[in-house]
Amino acid sequence: MARPSKLPSASELFKMLATKKFKNQEEIAAHYNVWPSTVSMRLDKYRAPKINFAELMPWELSVDDRNQRPARQLRLHIRSKLEYETLSEKEEESHAAWVSSLQAKILTFDDEKGWEYIKRNEGHENFVVVLPDGHELPQETIDLYRMD
Repeated sequence: MARPSKLPSASELFKMLATKKFKNQEEIAAHYNVWPSTVSMRLDKYRAPKINFAELMPWELSVDDRNQRPARQLRLHIRSKLEYETLSEKEEESHAAWVSSLQAKILTFDDEKGWEYIKRNEGHENFVVVLPDGHELPQETIDLYRMD
């Protein structure tokens, strides 16, 4: 017979985190005298899957291109559209400042030049980035690149 778990159910753990009884999984683990990985495993199957940014972006990005600030801001923008509630206050502020900075400019990507900002024109509408010609993104993905 298996030893009973020291941890409460996943729903109870989520409630404890939501009500700030514990700040994080490490505090829960310390309280119940279990490894942090034990808490993580208890909660993992109930979490929403992570966003596959590579699937949502119409560019083949190198590791260096993916790690540059414009790419990080673009991923943050997509997260703000899909999972706004997961953004920290600092991330919300950073995202708002970035979008605000795009009133007169727009982000572009070129395989040779990498990421750069260019002057915005009417043809750019309310996008945060210029999508490449011939992309095959569905409309719901294209909408993720809009400012509003």
